[in-house]
Amino acid sequence: MKLRFRNMVLPMLAGALAFSCEKKEMEELSPSAAMSAETSQNATANHIFEETFEGSTAFAGRHKQFGTSYAFQMVTNPVFRGAKSGRFELRSGDALVANGTRAEVIVADPATNKDRWYSFAAYFPAKDYASDSGSELISQWWQTSGSTQATSLRVRQDRLILRTGNNASSLKEIDLGQITKDTWQEYVFHFIHSYGSDGLIEIWRNGTKILTHKGGNMYDTKMPNWKIGIYKASWNSGSTSTTKRVLYFDNIRVGNERASFNEMSSSGSNTTAPVETAPAPAPTEPAPTPTPTPDTNTGGSTPATGAHSVILVDAGTEKDVMTVTNGSTLSFSELRTKKFNFRSNVDPSTVGSVKFELKGAMGRTYTDNAAPYALFGDDGRGNYYYGNLTMPTGSYTLTVTSYSGSNGSGTAGTPVTVSFNIVESGSGSTAETSPVAPVPAPTPSEPVTTAPSTSTSSQISSLTLVDAHTEKDVMKLANGASLSFSALGTKKFNFRADLQSGVGSVKFELKGAMNRTYTDNAAPHALFGDDGRGNYYYGNLTMPAGIYTLTATPYSGSNGSGTAGTPVTYSFTVKN
Repeated sequence: MKLRFRNMVLPMLAGALAFSCEKKEMEELSPSAAMSAETSQNATANHIFEETFEGSTAFAGRHKQFGTSYAFQMVTNPVFRGAKSGRFELRSGDALVANGTRAEVIVADPATNKDRWYSFAAYFPAKDYASDSGSELISQWWQTSGSTQATSLRVRQDRLILRTGNNASSLKEIDLGQITKDTWQEYVFHFIHSYGSDGLIEIWRNGTKILTHKGGNMYDTKMPNWKIGIYKASWNSGSTSTTKRVLYFDNIRVGNERASFNEMSSSGSNTTAPVETAPAPAPTEPAPTPTPTPDTNTGGSTPATGAHSVILVDAGTEKDVMTVTNGSTLSFSELRTKKFNFRSNVDPSTVGSVKFELKGAMGRTYTDNAAPYALFGDDGRGNYYYGNLTMPTGSYTLTVTSYSGSNGSGTAGTPVTVSFNIVESGSGSTAETSPVAPVPAPTPSEPVTTAPSTSTSSQISSLTLVDAHTEKDVMKLANGASLSFSALGTKKFNFRADLQSGVGSVKFELKGAMNRTYTDNAAPHALFGDDGRGNYYYGNLTMPAGIYTLTATPYSGSNGSGTAGTPVTYSFTVKN
């Protein structure tokens, strides 16, 4: 797809950018560290970093991601303490910075101790911070490129929301309440950064504790750094109900493991109040019942120019799921995906662009200028995006109008309007829906051996399924094995090659419901890798249910070089 491109600032590459079907909130490349998080010219006592904006410059030595002259300024009004504060501004038409619409600063490099403190004061001006159904991040604990971050602080429809977890597919949103405008609010955060159950997040607002949340709050990768500012992913290639965000910060601090609340708070007072532990998020977006447009094509017939149907696409597998017709019910549980996109099934030879207008539990207007024409866009190579979000449950109306010219110009075709509901569970294929094509379980594409060779010509004796959470072996893999999430009590799968003799590397090739090719150069040799100390990764994902073929080939040299041993191949099924 020919997306709206803007000037881009490309930071230095510090690691391979992970591929994903989702247009991620964090698409930037990892910037090189400007300075150690353990030192700062402003640091005192147990403060690793402190910025009060009282000097002549701000964020000295820090990695700044500003694309315009107004992205950041030091101002004298409003102020929280002292004579100055920091003003961040972002506009919907701003050039992309590090692959995103952002005005951010990395104020702390990756933590060297999992016990960390953070604090800042924030001021939301009513004039320049209107309510918006699209989220923006104002703080994030950044770990990895190409993925939504495990923990972030965001605002949506004037609600402050903490999103956190240790698995990108199951992050939890915790509603921290309504933001207060035109007045300063001070927030203090105490983290035990951890992938495991010992993780902890405590949050105070104006000296009163508002949250204690326990459990994993980071991915099983490197420790996070800390960013503040404004990042609005929905503006990367689309629009929302607002075009400008202004936010003021003051007294930004990072504390080490010896810091305390009193050292992080400007008031130095701590009120112990009843605390909700991981509260269920309050509904943050309305779900109005859509009113069908009376004189539109509701599916089935082909207009003279334009869309003749709307197709639901699974943006995780890139496969068509079903034709959406009036009254369709789309169930996350039944369709086994929350990564929705909607494609206009139209003849590209007669169309220059297609305009999508979504109304209901969330709203979006987007014009796509190149096939495939999709509501949340795509990269033009079969990789569909899904809008950096899970669409809220509720009722929707989607109107699709084709045009003979680009950007909604030229002659308009007859609009197609469909109304549908999104639900968490329940029947997802109503009588009115008609499948485009079934999504069959993939067929293994390579011959499957009935018993891998254990001769001296093969250095791999077997493959072992590992629980990447407990780091324990689960079972030896066998051809035709059925791996059930519920029966095994885990969804965190990794697969290790068991070696007989000296091997320089092992190449894994996974095909089926998901695909992965990976070469591991050091023991233990595992499909999703490990840290070399018995800590297995699982790719920050749950493997989709389906049929798989996994081939492992040993090599005498690193990176798949040298002499190849005899491959071993297994077929297996993953079930819920």
